[in-house]
Amino acid sequence: MRRAALGLTAILRAVPRLAPVTVGEGLAVAARHQPVEVTGEALAEAERFVARRLEQSLLDEGHAVRVVRAVLPHADAPAHAARAAADLATLLESGRFEALTTALQRVMRIVPAGTPAGYDPALFTEPSETRLHETFVRVRDALPARPALPEFATAAGVLVEPVGAYFDDVMVMDEDPDLRANRLGFLAAVRDLVAPVADWREIA
Repeated sequence: MRRAALGLTAILRAVPRLAPVTVGEGLAVAARHQPVEVTGEALAEAERFVARRLEQSLLDEGHAVRVVRAVLPHADAPAHAARAAADLATLLESGRFEALTTALQRVMRIVPAGTPAGYDPALFTEPSETRLHETFVRVRDALPARPALPEFATAAGVLVEPVGAYFDDVMVMDEDPDLRANRLGFLAAVRDLVAPVADWREIA
């Protein structure tokens, strides 16, 4: 099974026209051609196994542990994950990217797990809330569905200063429960925009 998983990731990385095909989609097609029923649980376990093989493959190619772990959200698309790992290794040498990472990590740390995205701009009370919101909307609208990491970094770099100002001026955990919920819901929206790009917590 290990060889099969390595073979699958190698093919998906090597053949450009297969780049849009995810591991999950490929396994589902294979499952339909099996003589016995393949359960959803079995498919999910197979996906996890392939992800672990891809992780080990990227490590064997010389990528740092933090780089590989940061791109694992893309394990279902091995070609994208491999490109993201190479891009991230280069971006980590940039001070601008370091500043972006620090800003996004501040957002990720303060939002409790499971907090749903959702907010009302009418409840903003500080100018820095409105400024970050307007910048967030511009970035969100400019990004494609699955941006390459350098593309994301270029577009999202404008968030750094507004995020810093936001945390300087805004008491996120306000005593007013409505303000607190609105602020956390807004930051959760920022989290949901950036989380699919990389696991920012792994980029230390």
